[in-house]
Amino acid sequence: MKRGKLKIFLGYAKGVGKTYAMLDEAKILKNEGVDIVIGYMTPNQSKTTLAQATTLETMPYKTYKNESQIYLEFDLDGALQRKPNTIVIDELAHDNVPGMRHKKRYQDVEELLRNGINVYTTINIKNIDSLHDFVESITGKRVDERIPDVIFDAADTIELIDISPKDLLLRVANIEGTDAEQGVLFPKEIFTEENLIALREIALRKAADQIHHSSYKTASYTTKEHILICLSTSPTNEKVIRTASRMAEAFHASFTAVYVENETKQLNPDAQLQLDQNIKLAEALGAQVTMLYGDDIALQISEYARLSQVTKIVIGRTVRKRGRFRGPSIIDQLSETVPTIDIYVIPDQSTSYYLKRESTLQKEVFHWNDGFKALLVIFGVTLVGGLFAYLGFNESNIIVVYLLGVLAIAMLTEGRIWSSIASVISVLVFNYFFTKPQFSLQADDSGYPFTFVFMFVAAFVSCTLTTKLKARDLQSAKKAYRTDVLLETSLRLQKASSYSEIVDAMGHQVKKTFEHNGYYLYTRK
Repeated sequence: MKRGKLKIFLGYAKGVGKTYAMLDEAKILKNEGVDIVIGYMTPNQSKTTLAQATTLETMPYKTYKNESQIYLEFDLDGALQRKPNTIVIDELAHDNVPGMRHKKRYQDVEELLRNGINVYTTINIKNIDSLHDFVESITGKRVDERIPDVIFDAADTIELIDISPKDLLLRVANIEGTDAEQGVLFPKEIFTEENLIALREIALRKAADQIHHSSYKTASYTTKEHILICLSTSPTNEKVIRTASRMAEAFHASFTAVYVENETKQLNPDAQLQLDQNIKLAEALGAQVTMLYGDDIALQISEYARLSQVTKIVIGRTVRKRGRFRGPSIIDQLSETVPTIDIYVIPDQSTSYYLKRESTLQKEVFHWNDGFKALLVIFGVTLVGGLFAYLGFNESNIIVVYLLGVLAIAMLTEGRIWSSIASVISVLVFNYFFTKPQFSLQADDSGYPFTFVFMFVAAFVSCTLTTKLKARDLQSAKKAYRTDVLLETSLRLQKASSYSEIVDAMGHQVKKTFEHNGYYLYTRK
């Protein structure tokens, strides 16, 4: 049976007119004698859109009951039995209610296409899987209803329904001001001109990429670009996969996802479940998944990259715990083993090193790792002091060595706890090894107690000043960021031509200043 054709009406936000344009074209087909029916249309539509549907045949919806609620959904079996030439189905990314044959509406559409029925449908740019992280970073809202990119790319026709953000905001205000259309909701935090401009740009790029993708379907085209994604058991690996998918689409590149399995280590059930989800996401975004085996992850990836002629490697990076015996990271190893391949590192936005760093400066922390560093420094300066005593140097020179040691400890550790402890230990060690009588905590010279007090005060002041310098580094970064915000505010105000634009510009800059509080404090919500 000849497969049906899929046409998607794409918009960058709700209200651009996707459903209206789809129904308008359906009316034209009906006037031309085409057997076309409405399979499903969302009930919360503007009255102008609802008027478009009055002249078209609408199939009865199917009723589903779930937890005392009644849902009206698309009747797939009725559509297959009716079998029109073309069927109109709104919201391709919709999640079906439990009890329906398929979990997703795009799966219903796939079955219609396999049965030779043409489908007209709509979708917003936020519902495309590979763009999920992009859109969420703009709007701050997570989108659960999504379609795989392969469904979008396989469409026979993509029609972008475009309207300027200013005109869209005027349309939204008009719809919200009509009593009969109060059921149509437009979230205020999303429908700002800045957000709409960003979403529109993404939609335009995605539509252009789909045109290029379609043009290469029948051409004898082989790309020289080959992108490799490294899979892991981390939940944040999803962002890495989506980023690599967008890169592969932009470069028209081959897309491969690899996971290096260590046969000596067994994954716990949660890690295995997360890995399976990441593999399914990579496959849904068009990646060829390959499993490698070995203990040396970097070696396996680099050898595979050489043999497969990979040109770009995309890998995620998380903040590693510091340790005394940790070797180079996988990223460093790949940089050494495959220097001719571009490596793209996607940071883990669920953690923030700078946020953690500032929190440690604001409150005192206690780490045993810092204690090991402090003892190691004291041991080193004691050896240097012993060498000075052997060479006949004055005790004042040895005191300076201990002061330098305490200063080094203040630079290597967090907070003041270990620096203060090191100050006390340094005084005691100096008294034990270098004052008479040696190897005791007594001092014969009456001036030694004052020496000890001054030595402790000097050491404590040194560590305090060093800690303040660390905090001042962060404060200087804050000031630089706020200066940039002020400059950007000035540029925005110069471009503003009305009172509303001035208020919008000031509101955006105030929000940017107080929410983010500096680029180094940005954490993903």
